[in-house]
Amino acid sequence: MSLGGFRNLLTSITINYIKEILFHLLWVLLALVLGFSHMFLILGPKKETANGIMHFFDIIHDLALIHNGLIIGSIIAVIFTLINLIFLKQLQYYAFFIRLGMLIAIAAIVGVIHYSLEKIVDII
Repeated sequence: MSLGGFRNLLTSITINYIKEILFHLLWVLLALVLGFSHMFLILGPKKETANGIMHFFDIIHDLALIHNGLIIGSIIAVIFTLINLIFLKQLQYYAFFIRLGMLIAIAAIVGVIHYSLEKIVDII
């Protein structure tokens, strides 16, 4: 194999890996958005506050939203990525809609588990 043929092969392999990484990165970002939206539903919107000590509670609300939203979103992303790599990689027809439905289903299951552990069982 000549050096030019090797470069073309290496370039095509590299481009395929970059496409694969960007593909999964977009789904991970969508999972993080679903995690943030779950925590926003749990915490509710920020209350209008005055100055002083109430500003401190606004900061705590924002930190709880970011911290817990990232954790819930990361759990959703890991579960979805594993299912996507194991089961959904071979899909060709309606692949986007099946992946989106699977991501929403995983987010709903994780949300129900989180809510039940937090409110019903009082573990979290």
